[in-house]
Amino acid sequence: MEAKSLIASHAPYYTHTYHYTLSQPTQETHIKNLGTSTHTYDLKNRRTNTTTPYTQETIHAFDPCDNVLSYNDSIYTYDHFDQVSSEPAHTYTFDAHHNRVSHNDQITDYTPLHQLDTSIHTYDDDGNLVYCKSRSVLEGDTTYIYDALDRLIHLQNRQYTIDFTYDCFHRRLTKRCFKHIEMPPMDYTSHYIYDGQKEIGIAEPYSGNVYELCQDWYGYNYYEASAQEPQNPTGPIQGVYRVLRGGCWKSLKEDMRCSHRHRNNPGTVNGTCGFRCASDVT
Repeated sequence: MEAKSLIASHAPYYTHTYHYTLSQPTQETHIKNLGTSTHTYDLKNRRTNTTTPYTQETIHAFDPCDNVLSYNDSIYTYDHFDQVSSEPAHTYTFDAHHNRVSHNDQITDYTPLHQLDTSIHTYDDDGNLVYCKSRSVLEGDTTYIYDALDRLIHLQNRQYTIDFTYDCFHRRLTKRCFKHIEMPPMDYTSHYIYDGQKEIGIAEPYSGNVYELCQDWYGYNYYEASAQEPQNPTGPIQGVYRVLRGGCWKSLKEDMRCSHRHRNNPGTVNGTCGFRCASDVT
């Protein structure tokens, strides 16, 4: 069958192009000129391989219920109800109501209404979690607020405040995050991208796109000496690597923050690194 293309609606943040063979997308041209991904499928139209300029993902085996048994180097097992019972470094058990009652050696208790332990959690009359007592002094207790349609619109604890907005189709449109512990406090809004009802991406103004290449040379122990330059530390006089700040589109969630510090050879060119033009004010 002749391939066809679907071009996502143009928005200020992105253009993403799909190429289909039969009913499955076999090729994607990514935003921001980040290259092309190709997908392959088996005879049951299950995706078995995805190759990008940066990664390769392969599903080696499925069980008779189409559950993934082997993904790259990871092995998964399931119980009789198709619930994951083990994955790398983790094991799980469930009760007759499909509540997960154990994760490795940690046991979870539920109320007769299948809610988590009420000595730590509080729920409203609709069963929504409205308060969670934290085990971490740094994070503090978390409160949750919902709209009339039981959609989470606000959560807050000692570390951060997050607000969500939705459209009339119940699609989450934005997430505004204010991090109290950052210095200065960090306030940014993420916008979610959809193809119909399917969420396909997120656009963030400050993190998650590309690393920011800095002028400073990288020094592993530089922060120990930077106290001598408290106003505007400029990095070591010379070095091999330049500093990278923030995260990129393929970073781990722990690295998706402006204070994350990384390094790279200044001559490296790829789809994960960018820079901003700046000049000293005299």
